[in-house]
Amino acid sequence: MTVRDVTNLVAGRDVRIVSCEDSYLYIGTSVDCIQITRCVNCVVFVAAAARAVTIEKCENVTVTVASDYLRIGNCVDCQVFSYTQLSPPVIYGDTRTLQLAPHNASYPELQNTLREAGLNFREAGSLEQRSSSFSRPLLMRVPRQALSLIPALEFTKMALPKKFGDAPLFLCPEEFTQMLLLRAEKFIEV
Repeated sequence: MTVRDVTNLVAGRDVRIVSCEDSYLYIGTSVDCIQITRCVNCVVFVAAAARAVTIEKCENVTVTVASDYLRIGNCVDCQVFSYTQLSPPVIYGDTRTLQLAPHNASYPELQNTLREAGLNFREAGSLEQRSSSFSRPLLMRVPRQALSLIPALEFTKMALPKKFGDAPLFLCPEEFTQMLLLRAEKFIEV
């Protein structure tokens, strides 16, 4: 599907973002699958992907996404903030200096969008486990030193455009949300 503007972006469709440079892309609806390929210096937000998200051959790209499954391959200097329902992220190929962290965005309609995509975030007891799956990636012939985890102290919330609105984070481990609250209190003191 080629997206020219929001008028032809239909929920539940496959989306491919290919060869974008110096772009900010915000997809506030659920999609079936999304592929982000050969992008450079981009920020991508995808509210929900019902099945798979693939990030390939990208450089200096920041992605925030909630999905069933996430795979990242042959990427350099990228940050991925994710919530995955079925398995931890799969990292493969010549991936270097990848940073992983929990999902870092929220807005009032996000819970409805997740439900549309079939992503279960309310199941008692396992949300904390799934929200921290970013910290246990599956490495397929990728050395562990090729990636790092963003610590709670350096974690930041994604700034979405005003049209999305604002809401508290709920798809990340509590230690990360607590650190954001502590940091906000420190700024108020200053």
